[in-house]
Amino acid sequence: MPVYYNVCDFGAVGDGKTNNTKAFQVAIDECAKAGGGIVLLPPGNYLTGTFFLKDNVDFHLTGGAIVTGSSDLNDYKSSLYSQKSLNDRTSGTHLIIAQKANNVSISGTGCIDGNALAFFEAKPESAKLAIKGDVRTSQMVIFCDCENVKVSDVLFRNSPYWHLFIYGCRKVQIHGIRIKSNPDTCTNDGLDIDSSMDVVVSDCLIESQDDCITLRANNQPIGNRQNCENISVTNCILKTDCCGIRVGVGSGEVRNAVFSNIIIKKAKIGIDIIGLWTNKLSGVLVENIIFSNFIIHANIPFFITPGYGSTKPVKNIFFNNIMASAMSCCYLGGVPGNSTSEIYIRDMKIVMQPGIDNIHERNDMISEWAQKGYTSASNSMKVPYGLWIEHVENSEFKNIQIILEDQKDIWLNAIKINDVKNLKFESIVLRGFASYCDNLWSNERIDDFTLKTFNEKNISVE
Repeated sequence: MPVYYNVCDFGAVGDGKTNNTKAFQVAIDECAKAGGGIVLLPPGNYLTGTFFLKDNVDFHLTGGAIVTGSSDLNDYKSSLYSQKSLNDRTSGTHLIIAQKANNVSISGTGCIDGNALAFFEAKPESAKLAIKGDVRTSQMVIFCDCENVKVSDVLFRNSPYWHLFIYGCRKVQIHGIRIKSNPDTCTNDGLDIDSSMDVVVSDCLIESQDDCITLRANNQPIGNRQNCENISVTNCILKTDCCGIRVGVGSGEVRNAVFSNIIIKKAKIGIDIIGLWTNKLSGVLVENIIFSNFIIHANIPFFITPGYGSTKPVKNIFFNNIMASAMSCCYLGGVPGNSTSEIYIRDMKIVMQPGIDNIHERNDMISEWAQKGYTSASNSMKVPYGLWIEHVENSEFKNIQIILEDQKDIWLNAIKINDVKNLKFESIVLRGFASYCDNLWSNERIDDFTLKTFNEKNISVE
């Protein structure tokens, strides 16, 4: 039978005013010293600064229990691998830390609240809130260099920065959590998995202003050079102003990941793979990633590139059973000298939605779109192609439908293809483009291109 350690027996008071940092830590330390058990939070609002989880401890929030972060930066501490960020203006401190712990968990239907508004303030010139003072706290909850981690059922909300950070861990299970950020704050990712192995994420609901779920490989700070690999994410619903799923960032490798049965209700970019995010790092090798059974509502359903200037490849990426509505172009590309390869897309339907008024960009497109990130010449999300493929080789596309629902003359091409080698297309349907585009296909610098076959059975244009 598990042994329970009620935080109230160690002096905790759930009145929303008393600082419970010491009481939490004593309860956790006593539990760990006895060989482990459950640290229990009964209903109440428990104000606290940083506390550390230990081996064999389950930190359990019952229904009605709320852990609220202190509004005082002095109440927060750093982890072994904390990193301050000048760009993001973070302090390198966290609310809950587990480091080098084994068999550690957070569970229950209670809530962890980062008290984000304590670190933001209104600015007359901006609709969004601005960071108050010099810095804010960093990731709200961090597991770093841990093994046998479980996080289940808890609501994470109002983090000043990322909500849940899994960094350099092994054997991780995340199930049934809910994440909800304050939409008026910034860079508040939902779940970030960095340089971790054997991770399962399932049945989660995530709403964030920034990326919902990210796979990263920034393994230099933790020293063990562990890659991000063997990741399964399934049965999740995501909503964001940024990327539903982002893969990349760092200098290591992201490989062997499966995303399945996912609904992205809203996003700027549904699926974003970008190996080189900043020139401060060398970029990420990305390979062996599967996306299956998706419904995506996004400006751009997917954007894939190694990143301009990257020498590391993006390869072996599979898309299967994808339904998407889009406001702008789906982009699949490499960069000059570093082609993206072995991309396989099967059974995908993209409906191009109304709402884009970018006819002025028809003659003003950036030749290397990846160089500027996601944007076109006017720094907007408006690119007038259904699907843009460039610097790609050894890839196949089968049973693809691209449907133009908003029939305006802003569209240049249904499919634009540039600098590709050994591409195969089979059973492609382009509907609604014929009367409104300059060309259905724009082909430049093509080598070993197979269209099987351009006839009424396999390709139709309406």
